[in-house]
Amino acid sequence: MPRKAFVADLQDAVEHFNHPGAFELAAGIEDGSLTFKYELQASTPLIIVVQALVTDVGEYPSSHMYMIYTTSENVPAHISTALEDIGTLDGLPVSQMLAKVTKVIDTATAGSQANPHDLDEDSLEMDDPQSEPSEAELSEDVASDMDEDWSPRLVNSFLAPRASGAARLSSNERLRSDLRIAKAAGFRVGYLGGLTDQTELCIVTIS
Repeated sequence: MPRKAFVADLQDAVEHFNHPGAFELAAGIEDGSLTFKYELQASTPLIIVVQALVTDVGEYPSSHMYMIYTTSENVPAHISTALEDIGTLDGLPVSQMLAKVTKVIDTATAGSQANPHDLDEDSLEMDDPQSEPSEAELSEDVASDMDEDWSPRLVNSFLAPRASGAARLSSNERLRSDLRIAKAAGFRVGYLGGLTDQTELCIVTIS
């Protein structure tokens, strides 16, 4: 029976699944669910609780789907996003699903350590109030931006033309202003380089 197959696969995973950051794998409260803890390796280690739920145990082990989420508080934005965008896990047995979920968290954690800039952490605040755009400029920019088709997308990396340090700084301030408007409109934005220094390489994401 499907439920027996799920229980058997979960028990096998409890006994044999091994990942350095994951521990306390166990059945969840709801039928067809499981839970485990994961220790995020960062400057301040954080333990989160990850849960997986088979939406219809009767479809296990061939055509079932999983819901992956965390019930922990203060989960870093990059981890929440990674779990939300984890992709298809349909039809995977418990052990393979766990392997993919932990790999996704590993990758998200490694990427965050390489790129600590996260616009969801108020990193767009500028020290110089004179660099803030005027209310009229904000209104014009928002009106212009809202006319666009804001489908989730990745803005490709680009190399800005060579310019003086002052010119690059002005350009960076303008880019930060535009991204702050996008964030205020409800979009998730992130960047690598080019906003907090005077490098010419800048990678921007908007989704």
